Amino acid sequence: MMMAQKSNSIYRIYLEEAGSQSPELVELVKEILGCTLKEAGFLIRLTPRVIKDGLPLDIAQKYVNEMRRLGATVSIISSEKKPLTAEECNALAFQYHLAKDYAKHFEYFVKAAQLGHAPSQHELGGYYWGWNNVPKMVDPDKNTAIIWLTRSAEQGYLESQRALGAFYNPLSSFCDKDIMDKDKTIYWLTKAAGQGDKKAKQSLKELGVTV
Repeated sequence: MMMAQKSNSIYRIYLEEAGSQSPELVELVKEILGCTLKEAGFLIRLTPRVIKDGLPLDIAQKYVNEMRRLGATVSIISSEKKPLTAEECNALAFQYHLAKDYAKHFEYFVKAAQLGHAPSQHELGGYYWGWNNVPKMVDPDKNTAIIWLTRSAEQGYLESQRALGAFYNPLSSFCDKDIMDKDKTIYWLTKAAGQGDKKAKQSLKELGVTV
């Protein structure tokens, strides 16, 4: 006996291959995401990726059927059975940003960061530091910003290493006197310089450190 589908189940659309990337497919992705045609065209070129998460089955199936008709290779996956990966959360955060749904954008950035996605950890640090140019999602908290930036930098993410080097640097305009720390400045700038970062090398030179 077949069990009835739970009414509260939600699904995601996963685009494996865009096929011909026809104008009709681009238009459909635009409709799904609520973004511009240019943004939709850019997104489908980044396949494979999650196109939409959290859809009721009937709506998800409708979109999947139409995308398949247009030549795309696409899957419909139960959100409850297969948790999103860090990369998928980051992709969804980006898509919600394009759709100007900043609450969802922030929600998926947090999920990606919690799953260890270094670029998302960097962006989340930016939210708490206050440099991200989006509607305010959280109150500024530099201690929390440092935590997320450090997690990102420890994974070798250059942008976070450079940012920490600036935030701890007593010679930097970004430095807060409460977290000023020359040793940490040199540590993170040296890490960034080791990846060839010219700005980090110049900052070390200004501190009298030979690279």
